[in-house]
Amino acid sequence: APAFTQIATGGVADLAAHPNSVLFLCWPPCEADETAPEHVRRMAANAIEAHAGSSVALVVDSPWALPIRDGKAVQAAGPEALDALRAGGFRLAP
Repeated sequence: APAFTQIATGGVADLAAHPNSVLFLCWPPCEADETAPEHVRRMAANAIEAHAGSSVALVVDSPWALPIRDGKAVQAAGPEALDALRAGGFRLAP
């Protein structure tokens, strides 16, 4: 069967070349993971801020849920990513 759509991989710098596309973020790195480098923790926020399109699909259990891992609360989409969504005019829908 023919492909329904094309999925491109790349980095934040590649987003400007795709203004008519949906940014798909599936379980981006956790902002609260202090063991990860800064650019990894900010990946979702940086991608949302650089995205020139009108739609973002953020796939997580819940951006407001705080699951517990190793005794610490973690959040799949942290406050920086959520702030970037709001600043970009994106509407959050369950």
